[in-house]
Formats: sequence, structure tokens, C-alpha cells
Amino acid sequence: MDSTHLYTHKERMSTRPHWLREDRLNHRGQPFSSGALERWQNFPSDELGTWVDLDLETKLEWLYLVRLHWFALCGGGREVPPEGTTYTMDGGCITDRPSLHLALGEAINGPRGYFGGCLDALADCLCGGFGAPERFTLVWQNSEVARTAFPATWEEARSGPSDGARLAPFDEYVAVFGDRVVLR
Repeated sequence: MDSTHLYTHKERMSTRPHWLREDRLNHRGQPFSSGALERWQNFPSDELGTWVDLDLETKLEWLYLVRLHWFALCGGGREVPPEGTTYTMDGGCITDRPSLHLALGEAINGPRGYFGGCLDALADCLCGGFGAPERFTLVWQNSEVARTAFPATWEEARSGPSDGARLAPFDEYVAVFGDRVVLR
């Protein structure tokens, strides 16, 4: 192998990925904040939870980067694990919509993994083709953290923030999973 094609992680990540053009805008149609892009480029791509300490707006941008990354590089190209696979998600940091989807994406598809960004996208992912077999089990540890943070009813959800991080009620997320989820 030609040694000119061997790079360290820092060298590979020091330039903007080809799928993230200079003119690419974030989920709100604005330029990305430096926080999300900086973290994306400077943290190893095989590390879980690099998003956990981000503020809400930066987590939303991180989720958007995860989605762009998945569809540009990974989506559809991964081998799907066998039916009946069990995944474990630590819900101890799930207090908002982006953290739910980021933790879920990592649990199923590994670091920077995508598995939906909202309730409808999650339902789409559960139909197959997004890294998980159609029949699987998700063990959601520390689910009480999300149950406490998420609204209890649709009325409560509608009265919540409309900043792109609006949550559906906790039970709606659980219902979408059907018998695929085990809450702990």
C-alpha cells in the first residue's frame, strides 16, 4: 500500500469532510456553529457520547451532522445484524429529543450512528434498512430519566418549546417501538 494514503485520525479530520461542503447549512438553514463542526472534526469517530455535554442547539446540529454523515457515507451499505439482535441504550443522558436520537443511533449503529431524528423518522427506521433488523430488542437502561424529562401528554408537548427540540410524550416513543423495547 502506498504510504501517502495513510493518515492519522487528526490528519483525516483536519479538513472538512467531502459530504460537508463549505456552503452546507445546519438544520435551521443557518451556518453551523463552531461547536458542532469543531467537535465533529476533532473527536475520534469511534468514540461514543461525544455529544453528551453539548447544549441543546449544538446537539441539534450534531444530530443533523449524524444524519448527513449516515446518508452520505454509511446508509444502506452496512451489513444488517441477524433478526433478534439485542441492543442496549443507556438513557441516563436522555433529557431532550436530540439526545434520545443520538443515544439510539449510537446504540444501534455505533458512534455517530443514525436511527431517526424525530418520531416519524424513528418509525421509518423501524421498518428496516437503517442498520437494525426488523425484529430486534432494545434494552433502554435508565429510561426513567427520559420519562421524567419528556412531556406526559400531547397537550403538555404542544405547550412546550417550538425550537426544533419539541418532544412527543414519552409513551409515544415507547409505543412506536412496540414490543421491541424493554424499559429498565
